[in-house]
Amino acid sequence: MHKLIYSKKIMWRLLCGFLFAFLLGSFGSAAAQNGPKIDEVIESLDKEFSFGSIQSRTIAELALSKLAPIQAQLQQSMLSGEASCLDEFFTNACLQKLQLKRRESQEILRRISIEAKSFLRRQRAEKPVPQNGESI
Repeated sequence: MHKLIYSKKIMWRLLCGFLFAFLLGSFGSAAAQNGPKIDEVIESLDKEFSFGSIQSRTIAELALSKLAPIQAQLQQSMLSGEASCLDEFFTNACLQKLQLKRRESQEILRRISIEAKSFLRRQRAEKPVPQNGESI
């Protein structure tokens, strides 16, 4: 009889713990969703600078100037996302989703950066080389 009461107490505590963890996890993910929508910003940047769209120096410089603050914002968003994942019950699953999202976002930003830098490098290489005594 004593073991039965003891096992009921354990089951009750486990049930309360799971319920608490579930509620805490749902509030943590709701708090993370109220933050800045970095995914939408990166998606709009991907549409603005789609593959092959960087065809002038001004567009390349504009793309590079937009990347720096967005990369900082992405880093801050990922740090706050990691903090909110620690409050969830399935922490590892949340962290894995966050890593996947980070990789996808960084891939887009890296593609834009490489394309813009490549265009600028190509333009510098095509500049005429000054001859003896000439200046450009």
